[in-house]
Amino acid sequence: MAITMTEGWCTDPFELHEARWISAGTPTKLVRDGSVETYEPVPSAAPSALPVPMCSRAAASHGADLLRSDRAVPDARSAMNRAASKILVHTWY
Repeated sequence: MAITMTEGWCTDPFELHEARWISAGTPTKLVRDGSVETYEPVPSAAPSALPVPMCSRAAASHGADLLRSDRAVPDARSAMNRAASKILVHTWY
């Protein structure tokens, strides 16, 4: 049975657990039942079902929550400089 090039939590193609992590279309040892994640070796037998991607509980941010290190943010830089100057002042006293 062919496994598609899936990445992420999918239904367990071996039907032993609620979900199994699929990486580049290959089942891994990371499994999940409810909210409990654990490891179980990948069975040597062929999968009995196709893995179906499961919806992620976290909403995708499409990078909106990431801040590049080379991006100028004057307010944050000013705050860091003020904090650093207070640390240096307290260090000398």
